[in-house]
Amino acid sequence: MGRIKFYSNTDMTIGYNFNKALDIIKNIKDEEYDINDILEFYNILKIFNEEYLKYVKDESKQLCSGSIRKINSIIGKFCFNINEKNIEDYLGKVDFNYLEDFFEIIDRYKVYKRIGVKKFREILYKKEDYLRFVLQNKDLVNEYSLLIKERLLDYSNSAEFLLEEYEVEHLGKYTSKKFPKDLTNEDKEKILVNYINSDLANLNYLRIIVNLQSTTELNISDRTRLLAKKRAEEHEKSFFDDNAGVPISISVQFQRDLKNTFEFYEKFQDWKFLCNINWIEENIDDNSTLLNYFIHVFEYADTQMRWCLVSKLSYMGIFERSIFMRSKRDYSVGLVFNMLNGLADMQMRGYYSQLQKYDVWIEDLIAWFFDTYLVNEFGVLNFNISLPSRNSNYLEKCRSLLPEIDSCLKQFNYYVEDGIINSELLQISSNHIFFKNVKSLLKNKYVYPIENRYDVIAFYFFSDQCMLKYIERIEEKYNNFYELLLHEKIKKEDIVEYEQTSLQKLIDEQYIYIDENNYLCITNKIQLALLYDIYLNEVISYWRLQKFQRKEIDKLVDIGLLRFESTLFSKPEQNYLNYFLNKSEFNNSLDLRNKYSHGTQPFGNEEVHHSNYIIFLKLFILIIIKINDELCIKDEEAEAKA
Repeated sequence: MGRIKFYSNTDMTIGYNFNKALDIIKNIKDEEYDINDILEFYNILKIFNEEYLKYVKDESKQLCSGSIRKINSIIGKFCFNINEKNIEDYLGKVDFNYLEDFFEIIDRYKVYKRIGVKKFREILYKKEDYLRFVLQNKDLVNEYSLLIKERLLDYSNSAEFLLEEYEVEHLGKYTSKKFPKDLTNEDKEKILVNYINSDLANLNYLRIIVNLQSTTELNISDRTRLLAKKRAEEHEKSFFDDNAGVPISISVQFQRDLKNTFEFYEKFQDWKFLCNINWIEENIDDNSTLLNYFIHVFEYADTQMRWCLVSKLSYMGIFERSIFMRSKRDYSVGLVFNMLNGLADMQMRGYYSQLQKYDVWIEDLIAWFFDTYLVNEFGVLNFNISLPSRNSNYLEKCRSLLPEIDSCLKQFNYYVEDGIINSELLQISSNHIFFKNVKSLLKNKYVYPIENRYDVIAFYFFSDQCMLKYIERIEEKYNNFYELLLHEKIKKEDIVEYEQTSLQKLIDEQYIYIDENNYLCITNKIQLALLYDIYLNEVISYWRLQKFQRKEIDKLVDIGLLRFESTLFSKPEQNYLNYFLNKSEFNNSLDLRNKYSHGTQPFGNEEVHHSNYIIFLKLFILIIIKINDELCIKDEEAEAKA
């Protein structure tokens, strides 16, 4: 039978291990225990944490609480007898699963005070794995600072430790590392350079170094980034010469006489989008309809006017989330994100070309929106937008259009603040605008979750990793526990034993109740549907909900589960813009605005500039969608109050 190992309160083994721990503590005796017994006791202490014990039965809670002092005493007495003479013998007997815990107790119970530097050097150099576990313990690192610095500098994979701590995003369990106070920034860069030049350099880590933005913890030069870039390119060339990869096909076609305005066919990574030319011809003189094409045909935005092209965690399955390494300061660009934006860019390119045949330019539609539509529909005057000329090359178009995006957002900010656009104020302003600072006309525009409490509920109901969804008599056809409850009649006894504590937590907090037929039921289906929407989309547009839904949102805000913010762009939309245009948020940003502003864009490649210009037009259209949505909601609310 395997020994008890604690991972986290949400790990699916917690209930099973808790029951095993109860059996063990009922039979604790005053006898000699070996090192693995001691480490099992140590893991039992981790399981008996305050957060988990809140949801166990009172009699079990009392048993656990009464045993904690005794277990601590047993571990303490054992550790008191560990010294220089026997530490290696004990270490040699430790089960691999408990190596991490062994170094934890050396740290926690101050065993290192009886271990000299010479002996600890022998341990540290004995196995490469030991360095990783030592770095997880602050007092150990401080005690042997110079020794650990020496080991880091001569260990070929030390760079991975640095990157894991300061750069890599961890979706699963990760224990933070501590580095010696004697390790300087110069030492850290030397470790990275040695790694880049080594035969062991991993492509994933090389890509992290290429995009790394210097911080106080990890500050590297452009030369080191360039070295990593060239090394990464060598790896990629070597890999893709032998591996063709997974084929992806995206096509956009404009055809006559389709049955519908558009048709979309999807088969795995093969997407085909057909547009009806007849519809375009019928509406070629209606600028408003031509702009709405981006919403209702290309689906750049959903019914809440949230941008559909942003990256969402819900787009990525557990395999894609966990297998690909990314920096914690990276924008998540998974397969679905890349395909959606590839499709959107192809739609923009094709639509642009089709409209030109009728002497209609998308730049003219943008100008009409600001010069005519905003004036006639909402009385918004003095919006001043200067768009690229038709005869400009694409490099010139890119350089011309980008400042207008900034100008547009500054003018909208002035309109929100003053109710008018002051052109003199615009001309005197030279400040760079941040997308998060673009204001909204609306109070309580966006709804966001409050972390911790929401995250727990989201995991139990909506995560595909929560085992509450597993019912032995039902095939695994539901993505999560929420979908299971919506479609099946489930009783408490159907839930596996080790998830009963989690289920009871949901019952105690009144998210679920047991009806007269002993079935599990959702207490408030409207609220849970809204929470699921947030789980999938990361934000809700409050004023695009029905009145009865807004009332439920208000209740969830009152109890501290959700919160309001008011900006023109939601956080996912702010991140989307930052990913394409600047390095303010993300290491892997395309940084297109800064490249064209500072003259570091690719030279002599008109097709690259053409592709980038299509992206800029896409972003401008998305911004128009947000501005129009704000003004429409403002008018609708004014009419409702009248």
